[in-house]
Amino acid sequence: MNVQTNLAERLIAEIKRGNPLHGRVVDQALAALNEQELIAFQRYIAYCLDRDVSLAMLAKAYNLIVTDTYKEEIYFRRHGKYRHSTYAAVADAVYQNPEYMRDYMHGLAVTEFLWENHAAMRRFFERCLEAARGGENHLEVGPGHGFFFALAAKAQKWKVHHGVDISPTSLEMTRAFLESGLHGTVGDYELFESDFLQHDFSCRYDAFVMGEVLEHVEAPEAFLRRIYEITSADPFVFLTTCVNAPSIDHIYNFETIENLEGMFTRAGFAIADRILLPYPGKTVEQSIDEKLSISVAYRLSKP
Repeated sequence: MNVQTNLAERLIAEIKRGNPLHGRVVDQALAALNEQELIAFQRYIAYCLDRDVSLAMLAKAYNLIVTDTYKEEIYFRRHGKYRHSTYAAVADAVYQNPEYMRDYMHGLAVTEFLWENHAAMRRFFERCLEAARGGENHLEVGPGHGFFFALAAKAQKWKVHHGVDISPTSLEMTRAFLESGLHGTVGDYELFESDFLQHDFSCRYDAFVMGEVLEHVEAPEAFLRRIYEITSADPFVFLTTCVNAPSIDHIYNFETIENLEGMFTRAGFAIADRILLPYPGKTVEQSIDEKLSISVAYRLSKP
């Protein structure tokens, strides 16, 4: 444990070396991790090192996320809107750019431990998984770094696991993560490089997961209606997204919780459970009034 803890502390030191102003944030985040989360964080760092991603490279990837987000927050403050509003505007620079996507995915994986809102949403997902009914199959759209996909497989509630993503780099990284055995044996799974709205699904899914995707698409309500179409009568549906949270590839802003939840209702879903994570030190209402970021996660049901 001491060697692993030292590894985590060495990564934090690299992050602080590249971004000294962010030092207090990462120090507090590391201290807030429980024992199991610390072990998972250490294992992920070791996994990256085994794949020739050095501590310096991992720190650079994390700091890239932080810096890019800060730039977009400044733009959002000045203009009251996200910089981009179409997929075409970000596709080449982000999703179809292998070098950027690798850094982006590694950086996002680290935020699962070092960003309070991301850690809270992961904990909420784990609680929801514990209470979920089992079934035949599970689908995740945009599996990204593979954390949520692996957690769903580890729960052993569904026999078959499918993933769909538009980024070949993301799918490559997801596959490598799953094959590493870091979260145990995944079992029967298949990944597809495809557009979710256009993909021809061969079954209805008993479980559906989509983390941090709705804010990346031009027509989130169409996504929600598609989810309703391809899920079974009583599915486990888990989604995360955000409000007033600018990022380099966020193109749709819901602006209020009511706007977002209205889309759920129009698509046919009911809210079974939710977690709202306002800007640190602010309430949800204050965050909306001041246009500060709110992270949200939902378990949806079909009424």
